[in-house]
Order: sequence, then C-alpha cells, then structure tokens
Amino acid sequence: MKKSMLLTGALMLMMASCSNEEILPNEEVKNNAEPTLTIIATQGEDADSRIAYNPSADGKTISLTWSEGDAIYVCEAEHPSNFIELTLEDGAGTAKGTFTTTEEIPWSEGEELVAYYKANDEMLYIDEEAINFYPLDYNYVPQVQTTNGNTEHLKKVNYMKSEAFTYTESAVSNLQFSQMGAIMQLNLSGLSGKTIKELKLTLDDGSKSLVCYESHSIYEDVYEVEKFFMHYASITFGENGAGIVADETFTVYLMLGATELTDGKQLTLYATASDGNVYSASVTGGKVEAGKKYTLSKAMEPFNFFNEGKGTETSPYMISTAQHLKDLSNYINAGCYMEGVHFKLKNNIDLSSEYGEGKGNWIPRIGTDGNDFGADDTPLGFKGTFDGGGNTISGLYFNNSEEGNIALFGCISDGGTLKNLHVEGNITANWYSAGLVANNWGTVSGCTFTGSVTTDSYGAGGIVSSNGGTVIGCSNSGTITSLQNDASPGGIVGYMNDGNIKACYNTGTIEGTIKGGIVGEISYADGNVTIDACYHTSETPVVGYIYESTVAISNCYWASNSVENAVGTGSATTVTGGGRTADWSAAMSAMNSALNGSGWQYEENTDDATKEKEPLLLKKGNNDYVPV
Repeated sequence: MKKSMLLTGALMLMMASCSNEEILPNEEVKNNAEPTLTIIATQGEDADSRIAYNPSADGKTISLTWSEGDAIYVCEAEHPSNFIELTLEDGAGTAKGTFTTTEEIPWSEGEELVAYYKANDEMLYIDEEAINFYPLDYNYVPQVQTTNGNTEHLKKVNYMKSEAFTYTESAVSNLQFSQMGAIMQLNLSGLSGKTIKELKLTLDDGSKSLVCYESHSIYEDVYEVEKFFMHYASITFGENGAGIVADETFTVYLMLGATELTDGKQLTLYATASDGNVYSASVTGGKVEAGKKYTLSKAMEPFNFFNEGKGTETSPYMISTAQHLKDLSNYINAGCYMEGVHFKLKNNIDLSSEYGEGKGNWIPRIGTDGNDFGADDTPLGFKGTFDGGGNTISGLYFNNSEEGNIALFGCISDGGTLKNLHVEGNITANWYSAGLVANNWGTVSGCTFTGSVTTDSYGAGGIVSSNGGTVIGCSNSGTITSLQNDASPGGIVGYMNDGNIKACYNTGTIEGTIKGGIVGEISYADGNVTIDACYHTSETPVVGYIYESTVAISNCYWASNSVENAVGTGSATTVTGGGRTADWSAAMSAMNSALNGSGWQYEENTDDATKEKEPLLLKKGNNDYVPV
C-alpha cells in the first residue's frame, strides 16, 4: 500500500556576527520561529529558487524563508538508508513550509528517522548495484560567487540536518534542523577597480584544520563517517572564473565547515587579481562554529614576497631561511603560483633544528599536492623558477604512513623549473613521495638527493615521484623503498605517464619486488616517454615495469652483471645503444653527448671523500660545479 508523508515546518535564522579582527563566536543563534521545522540556514524573503540569503541592514544577522523548489531527504536515523525525497508544497516565501511526497514509504510504525536539506544533487550518491553508496557528502569546495555581495552560491553548500524523530503513519511531523556549516562575510577594502579571480583563507602553519569535505558511506552494511581537512578554504569569482571587478568594499560570502581551530592560530587572506598581483591581510583564528555568522572587515595590502630581490631573472627573490621556504609554500598553496617569478637559494638551510624524529614533520609542501587542477585540467603548482645555487637543504623529515604526495615541492606545474639544488632527508609516507618533487609537470635539472624515501604503496622516487615533465642532469644516492609487493620504486623517478628523463644517474639502493634503477613504472602514458643516456649501479633494470605505453630507451647503461635487459616487466617500444658496463666513462660520454648544446657537461669527481656517492660533477659553462 502506498503511504504519503507530510512534514510541516517553519524556517528562521539569526546568525551572530563576530568582531572585525578575530574569528570568534558571539551570541548564540536566535530562533524566533515555532519549533516545527526550523532550519539553521539563511534565506531572503524574495528568494525565487532554492535557498537564498538576505543579510540585515546592520550586517549582523541573516534571515531566511522557504522558497519554491526546496526539498529534503528523509531516511533511517541509525544508518542513512531508504531515502525518500519530499518537496515543498506550501509555504514558499514564508518561514513555515509543508513538504510532502507520494512515494511508497519503506519504514515501519515507530521507526527512528532523520531529515536532511537537499543542498545539491550531488550530495546523495548510490551505485547501480546498490552495494556501496555514499549518502550525504558535504563538499565545501569549490564555491563560486558571481557578483559583489552575492549570496546565491551559498545554497549549494548549505548542509542541514534535523533531529531524530519517530515515524507515525499519517501523522504530521514537526522537525527542527541544525546547520552544519558557518558563514563568513568578508568586507575587503583596498581592491577597488581590481579584477579579483580568487580568494583563499590559509592556515599559515600549513596544518590541515579546515573542513572541506565530509563523507558518509555504507559498504556491505558498514556505516562510516569520514572528514577530510585542508589548510585553506577558497572561493573563485565571476562566470567561468572571469573574476569580479571590486568596488570600494568588496563583499565576499564563504561557507565553512565547522572547525575547531586553536585559539590564536594565524590565518591569512590572499586575493589574486587577474594581472597576477596578490593582496593579503592577516586574521587571528578561533573556533568556527556551526550556525554562526562571522564578519571580518579587512584592508587588503599589496603583497611583497621577500625583502631581498625583485623576483626577476637578474634579481631573484633570495631564500635564506626555513621561514622563507614556509612563506613560499603558503603563497603558492594559497593560489599564487608564481608564474614567471624567480627565486634563488642564498645559502644552505638545515631544517633539523625544528623537524625530525620527536620534533615533527616538515609539512608545508611547496606547490600543493598535485590534486588542484586548473580549467584545462592541468595540475596547479609552482610555475616560477627556483634556483638552488648549488646549495643544500638538509634535515627534510616526514614520517606519516597515512599521507602521500610528500616531497620538498608538492607540485611543479607546466612552465615551472627547479634546478641546482641538493636535498638531504628522510621521508616515510603512504604513496607518491620523493626527495625533491612529488608531482612534476615542469623541468627539474641539476638536482640531487641523498637519504631515504619509503612508501607503503606506489610512487617512491629519489628525485621525482610522479613525472609528466622533464628531468635532466639529476642523481640519487639515497635508498628508495616501496613496501607494497606490486609497487615500483625508481632511483630517479617513481612513476611516469608522460615526459622524459635525460642524463641522470643513480648510485642508491632500490628496494621492492618490481623496481627500476632510473624509473619504477611507466603506464598509460599519454605521449611518447623517452629515457636517454642514464646510468645506474643498483641491481635493477633501467625501468622496472612498462604497461600500455610508448617508451623509447636510448644509450642507458647499468653496472650489474645480474641484469640482462633494460626493462624488468613489460617492454619498451625501442631500446637502442647502452647496456651492461662497469665503466663510468662510457656512461659519462653518453650523458655528455645528450647534454651537448645545453652548456652542461659531466666531469669525473676525484675527491675521495665524496666520489662514492657523487662520482660525477655537473658543470655549466665557466660557473662553479653543481653537485649531482
């Protein structure tokens, strides 16, 4: 028998405003409506589609009413299943709404239920086989505001839940909802006339404390709730990311997941303009509580990166401290990718005084983790030039087997360059980690790594973990290990699906069941992958594993008598030149031929103290030697 369901509710919210300088809760939410169906959210009297928002004249509160097209999900309370969607039948434009459905009701008399506001069509997902489904995914990114002061975008991230109630056939249920997020109103000055494309609120210490996603999943009747955190919250502006021309006061509304921030934690606002300029302001953080409205009025100032240098090729910004590295990470991870900007390491930097076993992990990867993508689906990361100047960053330490994409640089985008840098460190992570770059789509040249990289699964590499760009004139003397049986660690690169490697060598130990002295794995390559004039001394082939890829290996040498072929499992499209040799001179000659015209050449290292790990030195023109 079909049963109908009737829910009636009132909707009204008063959200408290915070001070202008701190993110701190103020007074509790005031609810003036009858406790029928009360939802802690925001909505204007003139709303004409779904949830919309109407701030009060003094800016301290936001009120709401139901509107045409609103819907809610009702399901079992203990495990979110047997969902029924109810739509607004009566009460649009008022604080009191009636929701009904004619669907067959799957519940029994007396069963405990709960209701959720339908913020967007993607928040409920069930697979075709109904074995695994992910109800109630609360995703706070991305948010897109189309005009100055507009609140329309908030409806898509306005996640609300009712208290539990008992199902009674043919009875009207009166419910009260609570909001799961908080609204931040940012009144920004100093941007007038600028076309602002993106704003990020970033935790300066790089810690992942801001809720960006909450997933509720059921697999074979096992119900789990998992929260995912990030170090920033972001919003983009304009249609298709075109940006918004800011008025004298640029008003931004941002929905945040409820978060427990350590009192006094420093946050920074970064606004990126269409001309590439960045504007910033600092914020002191506290708790971000669900159902609260926070108002910040800040004067945005042009952002100057470092005291020394101008960021040009002839006058690069000079990096001389660990704090400079953190600052660079914060700026890039906040959305300023430094395209065309030049940096240079002024001196050696030792991180071990602050990071290491018992002290903590080096967290602020420069260039995110390769999982932020632009409009053309290319990873967003460092797009500038970082010249190590032949200096060393030592004491790089990370030990957390639950995280991945760990390296000094999280991502180098197409057009970005890292060169002339030596890194010493020890990294233990879950997946796709390396000494220098986790995800490379640009160019890495003249760099070295010594120490260790260990991953529980895929992608362990000495220089680069996942490569789609160019790696040239680099070397590894560290121990590279993948603990998973079918993972493929590599001495220079862990994994490739595009790009090329030239004139690199590896003297380090590679540990794993499938392993490569130069590359661990090449699979599903989009284009032609080339590996030219490389050498390694480990008991491995040049490439550990190749699958469904076009790969050309040329003039590559290896020292081990136990290795017969250039490829361990699978096969390259072409293998030319090179082979087994114990003589460095043949490999060095091949590498120098490959480098001909670049200005770089290898020479044999005759220093007894260093030649075991660095048998060759790379020299460019008349400049000093760069360790590789």
